Order: sequence, then C-alpha cells, then structure tokens
Amino acid sequence: MKFTISAALLAAAIQASDYAECPHLEHLVDLDTPEYQAQSAYCKQQMIWRNVLKDRTPQQFFVG
Repeated sequence: MKFTISAALLAAAIQASDYAECPHLEHLVDLDTPEYQAQSAYCKQQMIWRNVLKDRTPQQFFVG
C-alpha cells in the first residue's frame, strides 16, 4: 500500500516538473543564447537531439 502511494506521488511529481512541454524553439540555430540557457535540462536535451536527428545521412567515422 505504501509503495503504491509513493509511486503515484513520484509519478505526479515527474509530470509536474521539468518534463512539462518545452517551448517550440526551432528558430534557434545557435544554442548559445539567453533564451536557450533559460530552458530546463530536459528541454535542452530535446533541442540537441532534434538537431542531431535532423540529418540522417550516413557519414564516414573519423579516425584521427
């Protein structure tokens, strides 16, 4: 019973925290802006992955 209540409270806290919907900042090309810096870590991660996944063409692996 205690575990169920704790799990429910944890789930509610996660939904209410940084995992809320991030603002749409597709117009940002340079991520070194005050607008980007003001975002939560989760939103920054989502923006970085959006940029990484934008170009899916295969590339040669660089071996220096």
